[in-house]
Amino acid sequence: MADMAKIPRDLYSIVVAGAMNPALHHPGWYKSQNFINQQEQDSAVTAQPLITTPQFSNFVAPEFTITCLPDRWEIQTVRSQAMDRILSVACSVFEALNHTPVGAYGFNFISNREVGVPKAGQTLAEALARLPFGFPVAEDTEGEISFTAKGEKQKITLVISKSILGDNFASIRFNAHHEITAPKDTIFDLTPMLRRDFWPDFQRADAYFHSVASGFPSLRGAHAGRN
Repeated sequence: MADMAKIPRDLYSIVVAGAMNPALHHPGWYKSQNFINQQEQDSAVTAQPLITTPQFSNFVAPEFTITCLPDRWEIQTVRSQAMDRILSVACSVFEALNHTPVGAYGFNFISNREVGVPKAGQTLAEALARLPFGFPVAEDTEGEISFTAKGEKQKITLVISKSILGDNFASIRFNAHHEITAPKDTIFDLTPMLRRDFWPDFQRADAYFHSVASGFPSLRGAHAGRN
């Protein structure tokens, strides 16, 4: 059984999709480029896991974790106070790696919220069962809702489901995906795009976190009285 005390309520991450070189992403290189400080490097070198290979790299600093695959780089934190820090590191890394072919970037914001109902998963199932789709409702039924909004170069996805933290919690997962249409082999600065979109996308996510959590009690259907 998972230790609930160790499961974070929130997660914030920045993802860049492109042709990456995972072997480069070692805390020693980050320190040599002044992306991280000495304390962060020392902590990352002694923390586990520290992996640096041509196919996969991962290291853990006190406030964030960096993972790199051949087609994806990600920095994430579970602390809202470190959001500025992960944005700063991401901008510094890709300002230095401006020759890296990048096709998209995005942000993941995840929050586990108490929602004022005894069984969030069943409450979602009951809401879906009221649609004219013939969904059954039983004591062990759980639902999940996914919502996607697409723009010309952007896609927002919101997923709501039962949380691992408990029956009265909901997991609310927000993803903002931004396409880049720069020609191949173009050297460009990703930093202005990250800075332009990170905080507005988070504000949008945070508004959903509040509206979803506060809206849950109104979803309760005819079966709610059993609880």
